[in-house]
Amino acid sequence: MSVGIDLFPYGLAVAGTDLDSNYVRLGIVGIPPRTNESIIWDEPHTLRDSRPGEYISLTNAWSEFMKKTDADDNKDDGSTKINYKNFDGNTESKPSSDVIADAVKGNLQLSGEKVVFTIDNNLNEFKQDTLLKVLKYQVPGVELLWRPVAIALDFLNEKRRENLNDQVQILVVDTDSYSPELTVLKLEYFNDELVPVRTLPEPNQNLFEDYSSFELKRTFIEKISSNSNEKEQLANGPFTADIFNFLEGNKKSNIFLRSGLSHYKFDLKDEWIEEIKVHNVNDFNFQKVREIVHGTSEYQESNYVLWNGFSSRIQERKIFNEKEVDELIVLDINTTKDQDKLNFKLITNLAYECRMPLCYGGGVRTVDQFVELISLGVEKVSICTSAIENDNLVRDSANAVGRQSVVVCLDLKKTILSNKYPFVVTYK
Repeated sequence: MSVGIDLFPYGLAVAGTDLDSNYVRLGIVGIPPRTNESIIWDEPHTLRDSRPGEYISLTNAWSEFMKKTDADDNKDDGSTKINYKNFDGNTESKPSSDVIADAVKGNLQLSGEKVVFTIDNNLNEFKQDTLLKVLKYQVPGVELLWRPVAIALDFLNEKRRENLNDQVQILVVDTDSYSPELTVLKLEYFNDELVPVRTLPEPNQNLFEDYSSFELKRTFIEKISSNSNEKEQLANGPFTADIFNFLEGNKKSNIFLRSGLSHYKFDLKDEWIEEIKVHNVNDFNFQKVREIVHGTSEYQESNYVLWNGFSSRIQERKIFNEKEVDELIVLDINTTKDQDKLNFKLITNLAYECRMPLCYGGGVRTVDQFVELISLGVEKVSICTSAIENDNLVRDSANAVGRQSVVVCLDLKKTILSNKYPFVVTYK
């Protein structure tokens, strides 16, 4: 099985050919060991329950790794070290790159697979070499890939290469990068296969100053908490995933933070979900970032613009909510016309992002597809052609998922001869 791992400042995202292998882990922490022993990365929940001592976070290790280590670019190789107190109370230090590799190995059970790590676009070649060496020691056969290229490749698979050509230009805006920048990729043919080719960014590009998903999260936590120990646990602790999933509009979980030998409940406030969308990082917020991007020549000249990152995801939910939309209907007509398979990944993302009822239609022909769509979070399923072709589909689907979830949509067309009696249009 092939596995892709996105390594970003505050966690890991894993995607494999097996759907069960797709997951995201935030707030990855390790327990300091005894002297000269390995850091314990595979028991993160012990931090939630009993152990009051210090811990080591992947977020801090990544921050240290990304720091510029020397004024001379030739020595900026990510050789900074992490200092921590072990279980015995002694101070130890370890290269930040080694800590990252240990955290990856401790949280991922990888053996025999092809593993590709996606990394920040602006990671220099010396840091790339350092990171690749330590990762290969922990995960043999690993390869590195720039995140914007990975995003473009995923877009090509979703859009389908036969629907594109070598005149297409793609712009990737990745706010999950440690230092966000715009990346332009042009599609070119290589061995008769359409592939994205990265163009070199402008030197010293810094359109957004210190704004990034990483800084957005860090500064927002500083806004909602004034306690340094509390802020550290929220930003880099075992409950980090819970608070940021909540801020993305997902389920509210119970968060219990440590205070000495005891724990206390940290209350999540619903208004934070809207406040973080307009939160400023040094006078920059997402609205200003979007305005800057829209004013660039890269944006004007690109056929497709792909936004990636926490800061852009939390905005997508706001568009329809602000317009007081009661229900969102998505009809994928091309899937019906081309007899394509349903794009369950796209539908999953739509259901995940929508905070209002979602109705999906396009290419649905079987009861099993009805059941699958409802299980993904779609509230209603709309059919047209298949309802005409299969008399039993409406009844059988209603029995399987409930009458309230079955919608029949009829397209009516009038002509000069059929103005009084319009006929139903179906798609072949």
